Amino acid sequence: MMKRLVTLAAAGALLLATLALYVHDLRKNPPGLYLDEASIALNALSIARYGVDEHGTPMPFYFPAFGEYKNPVYVYLLAGVFEVTRPSVLTARRFSAFLCWLAAVTIGVLAWRITRKKWVVCAMFLLAALTPAVFETGRLIFEVALYPLVIALFLLVVHAASQRARWNAGLVAALVIALALVEYTYSAGRMLAPLFAAAVAVIFFTRERLLAIGAMLVLFVCTSIVPVLIYNKKTDGGLLVRASHFNVLGALRTQPADAFAALERNFVNSLLPVGMVIRGDQNSRHHVPTSGGSLLAGTMLLAIAGAVLTIRTRPLDRWWTFVLAGTLLSVLPCAIATDVYHSLRLSSYIVFMLVLSIRALAVPTPGLRPLIATALVLGALQPLWFFRAFHRYGPERWDQFNTGLEWVTRAALPRPERPIYVLGHSYAGAFFYGELNHVPRDQFTVVSGPENLPPRSIYITDGDCPGCEELARHHIYSLQRTP
Repeated sequence: MMKRLVTLAAAGALLLATLALYVHDLRKNPPGLYLDEASIALNALSIARYGVDEHGTPMPFYFPAFGEYKNPVYVYLLAGVFEVTRPSVLTARRFSAFLCWLAAVTIGVLAWRITRKKWVVCAMFLLAALTPAVFETGRLIFEVALYPLVIALFLLVVHAASQRARWNAGLVAALVIALALVEYTYSAGRMLAPLFAAAVAVIFFTRERLLAIGAMLVLFVCTSIVPVLIYNKKTDGGLLVRASHFNVLGALRTQPADAFAALERNFVNSLLPVGMVIRGDQNSRHHVPTSGGSLLAGTMLLAIAGAVLTIRTRPLDRWWTFVLAGTLLSVLPCAIATDVYHSLRLSSYIVFMLVLSIRALAVPTPGLRPLIATALVLGALQPLWFFRAFHRYGPERWDQFNTGLEWVTRAALPRPERPIYVLGHSYAGAFFYGELNHVPRDQFTVVSGPENLPPRSIYITDGDCPGCEELARHHIYSLQRTP
């Protein structure tokens, strides 16, 4: 009894310590609110208060903003959080951090389901929680902050299905719901969810599961494919407009040979994890420069060992075959783009790599013990460098997070001049900060520049305003008054 209590206390202490790490310093790091974050937060707050999105559409399917469409699941969940807590940037960031921390917990739960070994659970939870890409995604108010948790939950459901010879209605429903979450949580899911559904159907097919798999596919098509196709048609291809800008997809019609060559090259570059371990995502909004890679070297070593063990096992284990197939499929959203090691598009890949690592720990043969020891040591040392650099240099990314917009907006709100003119791309942040202070959006007017503004009007901008009087400034943003 005492041993059990000690184990529970240690587990609780570990969970609380890592959660504290995830929510630490969220007021200053990141140092502002990027325009896409502001759009998501604005729509969530608008849903919470008025039941409409920023354009006045009641309970929309997707959220149009900046020429693309934000995915619904995260926005509606954040709206629910704003309903029961005080809306703020900090609240939204804490919500994202909690979701990514919960993804690490779910990976630990999956490790327990697979191995029933406490040390493996502890090791996998820490590897997941200390993975830079998982941690940093949890600092962003993006839909993708929910994606590691969704992928981990999906894998939990698939693992449960893999253990049963016959799939009942409850299990089929769980698979359909999990696939729908993969589809609707993040844009990459529009490619990955159908591929995952097909992989489940092929890899786990047996005569006993024939009807269940058929039902799963039909329900998935009805709930996830058909609605998306209908909405995409109604919006004249709006859901695919951003993907069409990717070089690989854009060249398919005119230069198919070059497109497939680029796809192959990008796929290999994104699949090989060495670059992610050494450099990581080069977008400083996603990954703090000089902090090392986005993926832990220990995870890379264990995942490679897990892949080799899966391939060499005869007969093939269906569960581990699916994990290996999912790892390969998860690279595709990044392969169609030009960004190498893009940690957001590779968020599902990172989760699959972590789960594939469990394979090496499940039955540690004598030959693998030195590699496992090396992986765990690297998994402990690399985060020390990462977190030191993250907390030192992360707050300096003011140019990536529209730092200063909140300050100048708050300076404008108590002034008598109305409307408050806002430079176009900054509108979402200004509207959100106004909503937080109960200043309605009709007191703002979005403009493309300072030309033809009325005399003695105030203007929020990150650019120039010739002849204007500067009333306030913070970083690149300023509040100007026209002559």
